[in-house]
Amino acid sequence: MARSRSKRISRWPASRIQLCTQPTRQSRVPRVTRAAKPDAETDRDTLPVEPDAIDLELLGNLNNKTMFCQHVHRRIAEFHRGGATFSTILLGVDNFNQLVADHGLASAELALGVVAQSIRDAVRVMDLVAKYDDRTFGLILPDAELKSAICIGERLRKEVQRFGVMVDDLPIHFTISLGVVEVADGDEMATHLERAAAQLRLAASRGGNRTGFATSA
Repeated sequence: MARSRSKRISRWPASRIQLCTQPTRQSRVPRVTRAAKPDAETDRDTLPVEPDAIDLELLGNLNNKTMFCQHVHRRIAEFHRGGATFSTILLGVDNFNQLVADHGLASAELALGVVAQSIRDAVRVMDLVAKYDDRTFGLILPDAELKSAICIGERLRKEVQRFGVMVDDLPIHFTISLGVVEVADGDEMATHLERAAAQLRLAASRGGNRTGFATSA
């Protein structure tokens, strides 16, 4: 049987790490987009990544939640003083707990490594990427309106959908869901992040492999 093609993942620079509290305030949940599920053609084009091609150190080198929250807080304060807009994306690996149960934590970590590199390849130099929690990543997109942020998110979702990881010569496939919001009048850090988190939860609850977006605060 022919072995699946594989793709090597390049390394990228390290940044700082910290910790922060989870936002708790609730907000309304607008709508969620319906993203296409993988079809037969997509399955044929899947490129499993060999484990030795994934540098897991990049996960530890990402900004983590404290720095991410600090940047969101600063961007919102600037916006309320007449500064530029920005959008935020929270994204997570679909069915992460099941992935761990079926294939082990080491394989799930490999999947996170693939997602991290895919994010880095999809965003701009000015964008901030962070590890939001054990299964979720956060992105801050300066000067990006909602429509542009959704396009970036969809490009990333489709890119991750193409990959898998090779474990014991077998490909493990996975997808991501995303929650996308643009800063709005009246936003605070907690409410802004909760809007993004609500869209991520909604997208995941509707089957995953989707991009959810909030159209208003």
